[in-house]
Amino acid sequence: MPIIVDVMQNKILGPEIRKALKQGREEGQLTLLTRMIEARFGPLPHWAKRRLSAMPAAEFEQLGLSMMNASSLKELLK
Repeated sequence: MPIIVDVMQNKILGPEIRKALKQGREEGQLTLLTRMIEARFGPLPHWAKRRLSAMPAAEFEQLGLSMMNASSLKELLK
């Protein structure tokens, strides 16, 4: 009979897996946001890529919404 263990409840592995999942979601959000901005404003200059990669993930959603009203990349990333 197999033993079923929820690895997320493990005191050692659980926190590491949750951390990796969170990091993966944040990287995916950044990738999608970058593609959306490039579709709207064209290829990103280096300063914009640096600004996006330094931005806290908590700001990604607001930036995505702000993109709808921004008339330029500089206005969006001010």
